[in-house]
Amino acid sequence: MLFPTFAFLLFFLVVVAGVAALDHHFTAKKALLVAASYFFYAFWSWKLAFLLLGSVLLNWGIGRLIGLAERAVGRVLARCGPRVKPAVENIVARGL
Repeated sequence: MLFPTFAFLLFFLVVVAGVAALDHHFTAKKALLVAASYFFYAFWSWKLAFLLLGSVLLNWGIGRLIGLAERAVGRVLARCGPRVKPAVENIVARGL
């Protein structure tokens, strides 16, 4: 689907109308936009839709790993915080 075609104009108008109709339903609006994105890429080549899906899953997995790591570091700092805080304050006060 190329941008300067009637097919794209129709697709665009349907998506805009759908997003406008779902004005206060944020989750449904996101789902519509994701579905429209996959349809747009699959319309050109089904391989692109799988490329997009792979990219989304990879980024989601990396984001989950980052979130798990941040929570693990946060738990360690929460346990060690009362003992570490005076040492850090001392280091900062001395300008090291």
